[in-house]
Amino acid sequence: MRNEEVTKHYSLKILFGPMFGCELYLPADDYFIIINPGVTLLDKNVELETERDHAVHYASNTLYIPCDISSPNITLFLSDPTIDGEHLYFNIEVHDDQGNCRKSSFKSNDIFTHEHIKIAVKCSDDAWSPDIKNHHLMPSLTASGYDSTRRKIRNKKILATFCTVFFVFLVIGLLSFFSYYKVSSDKQLISLSEVFSGAPGSLEIVKGHNDKYIYILAQNFQDMEWAKEAVNKLSEHNNLIPVLLSNSKKNIITELYNTGYPVLQLDFSSPTHPVLTMYRTLSSDDELALKNIVFEKIPFAHSIDFNIKTKEHLINEARQGLERLNIHYRQINMNDGYSLVVRDALNDNTLNALRNFIHKFDQQWGSTVITFSINLDENWLQNKSYVDSSSGYLFLNPRHWYFPLKNKEF
Repeated sequence: MRNEEVTKHYSLKILFGPMFGCELYLPADDYFIIINPGVTLLDKNVELETERDHAVHYASNTLYIPCDISSPNITLFLSDPTIDGEHLYFNIEVHDDQGNCRKSSFKSNDIFTHEHIKIAVKCSDDAWSPDIKNHHLMPSLTASGYDSTRRKIRNKKILATFCTVFFVFLVIGLLSFFSYYKVSSDKQLISLSEVFSGAPGSLEIVKGHNDKYIYILAQNFQDMEWAKEAVNKLSEHNNLIPVLLSNSKKNIITELYNTGYPVLQLDFSSPTHPVLTMYRTLSSDDELALKNIVFEKIPFAHSIDFNIKTKEHLINEARQGLERLNIHYRQINMNDGYSLVVRDALNDNTLNALRNFIHKFDQQWGSTVITFSINLDENWLQNKSYVDSSSGYLFLNPRHWYFPLKNKEF
């Protein structure tokens, strides 16, 4: 709501620049306030003795407030304030050097703030509020200091923009390089796969986890020798390394076991993701140390898993296997494991089954904890021939007859 009988005189307090703390006694009217360094008010085309002489060129409702830095001009409307309850509100317009106008209002006896500009208006009969009385001048910048600060800010923005652009191009360059390297490496693997496709057995070609070498993995000695010859025939083979997995597995198990790790077997079913079986669990630190050692010894491994098979499980599995074959054995307990001694008269079929079982057991769990010993009570004539006459001679083959000296040899 508007009030036509409002107080006709006001006090304008300046809270910035060289005139900080000054009060202007103003009648109720509208005022155009110029805020700038003093030299900008001088007309360059007219020679005047002082700035005071020059002020006559400005209208009576125009106020000049000096300031050390460039500032916008202000239109202050005191002629028609707005009453809201017990408070007066004054309209104000801020004009920047680009012609933009920002309209606002502020309460009587409150501080109006725009950037570094701070003013307050009250009825001339009222007392200033404690906030205005106790308001202190904040350290202000000189024109040169302000320009210097602006230059620093601008330089920081330029530097930040440059760093951002540089970082973006760096990332793009690295991605391009790695993409090219990966594509080139993949092409080399495809080319090598074609070269080694004529191998007598299965060869697996894999990259090392450091991408420095390429490994040709062979399952047996014959494939290994063929791979070596094929590599030597290539014009560029400095980064190609043939590996016989069976030898590598045996050497790694022996080295780790001699170092003190409770290893049983190393499974190379998937060479790039081997599985190491142990007979007891390690602490987190020991397991991490072991994993680092295995990565060094298996440079083509991309991951390593651990499996636990206790000694008790191993001896139970070994005993059950022998008992399924109906083979008599004797168990010998040792400090580092168990030995199962077979001493029996076995026919050829049972003996072959026993050997197959031992081979599979060793392939799966190794021989560091469980060992087998076979001591046969053999009759070398068993299943070798047949009795041909009551005289006791044996027909072994058309050119070989055997006449035993004692009948108990039959």
